[in-house]
Amino acid sequence: MNWVTPLIHEAYKDYTPPINVIKTVEVLLEYVPPEDLAYLQSIVLTNTAALSRERKRQRSSSGASIPLVGGLYTQTWKGLPAYIEIFVDNILNSGSWYDLRVPILRQRMYAKVLYHEIGHHVQVISHSKLVQKEVFADKYAVCLGKCFSQQRYRYLRPFLLPLINAILCFIRKIELAKKSIVGES
Repeated sequence: MNWVTPLIHEAYKDYTPPINVIKTVEVLLEYVPPEDLAYLQSIVLTNTAALSRERKRQRSSSGASIPLVGGLYTQTWKGLPAYIEIFVDNILNSGSWYDLRVPILRQRMYAKVLYHEIGHHVQVISHSKLVQKEVFADKYAVCLGKCFSQQRYRYLRPFLLPLINAILCFIRKIELAKKSIVGES
């Protein structure tokens, strides 16, 4: 079978993300096995303001309100192809300023959501009914996220733990400095 990467397109309403989300998603898709993307037509990057009033009142398969989730998977239905929606504004709001500026942290934010939604797709196309939907998708996201990190950033492995500790220490110092400045005012 000839595997085709799904199309990635933007459908924002009065919104421009501060980063190139298409590039981030393209990088993440490079680490997904091609057979896991079979029959997935597109990945739509959007924001919650683009949701209709009716869709804002609906719930996701996990029971969460749609305007509060990071992404949604819609399987093939009545001849319409399967697709994934990623709510860019929700993902960016869940992170902090340093998540946007450090590529590995930004990619991990999007990987959690994208790989989770691809996990739903894999469960549907594999007809796996042994595990609950959310459990399956979460495990798939963790597994693929590990593979992504290990392959994409393999050169960081010897330095990773000290590097992460140094970054976190630096961030804590900045946040403490901000709090002390705000406290003095």
